[in-house]
Amino acid sequence: MRVTATGTAAEFEPIGTIMAVEDFKIHVRMDGPDEGPPIVLVHGFLGSMRWFDKLVPLLSDEFRVIRADLLGHGFSSKPGHGYSPQSQARVLRALLVDLDVVDPVLVGHSLGADVAVSLVEQGFGVSKLVIINEAPDYTLVNRPFVSKLLRLPVLGEAIFRMLPTSAYRPVLASFLAPGRSLASTFDDVTQTVDDADGVPYACFRDSQDEKERFVADQPLDQRLAALGISTLVMFGGQDQVCQSDGSCARYRNVPGVTVEILPESGHSPMLENPTGTAEIIRKCVVS
Repeated sequence: MRVTATGTAAEFEPIGTIMAVEDFKIHVRMDGPDEGPPIVLVHGFLGSMRWFDKLVPLLSDEFRVIRADLLGHGFSSKPGHGYSPQSQARVLRALLVDLDVVDPVLVGHSLGADVAVSLVEQGFGVSKLVIINEAPDYTLVNRPFVSKLLRLPVLGEAIFRMLPTSAYRPVLASFLAPGRSLASTFDDVTQTVDDADGVPYACFRDSQDEKERFVADQPLDQRLAALGISTLVMFGGQDQVCQSDGSCARYRNVPGVTVEILPESGHSPMLENPTGTAEIIRKCVVS
């Protein structure tokens, strides 16, 4: 049992192993054959490794699939700082080195894509990079007013601490295609909402602030051009968070980047269309 940010008890247990990495505890899980080609899955903001529950069985027959909770999320440590993409990537790199993961296919969803790009920029070798539904920069992101409100000094934290767990339901629903319900998408909506509610304020604020700085310094499409590695960009055509058309147009201009669209999916195609997502990733791996 653990305690969420609102002080409520949650009857959920880790599904993986808790490892000591640097000064943190990181919740990590591995599926599939030990000798299989490695695929690393990096979840997004307010999520956890559970957001890949439907995708993993479609890949783990052949691949060694590694996933972990980012700092501030799930069952990993929740420090008072260290939530920039660069800091998250440094800890993830240390974890993957400890696990002897070499040249994986690196898959990042939303915020996880920024972490994945930073990981490659830090010199971690990957065979291919997969970005799922992350805009090149914030000119192509639909930012809700409530997000800005909750990040205001003093007032934002006070409001954040008073939020009921139910307040996360509409936020999580916006990560799906319009009209799609949480109940039809997640096997356990309660756990999903609890994971979001368990994110501490420092992580909620700094993850967003630092990601904005990261892409303001250099947008993702420019970072990919500088890296020059084989990259697949996957987008749900009904994304309510990122503007898919404008984002895909930008990525298509980068040499070495392939763009695939799942037209009926929203911001989280690995949940909304796991079969289609797995097929695209497999095609990327063998191409």
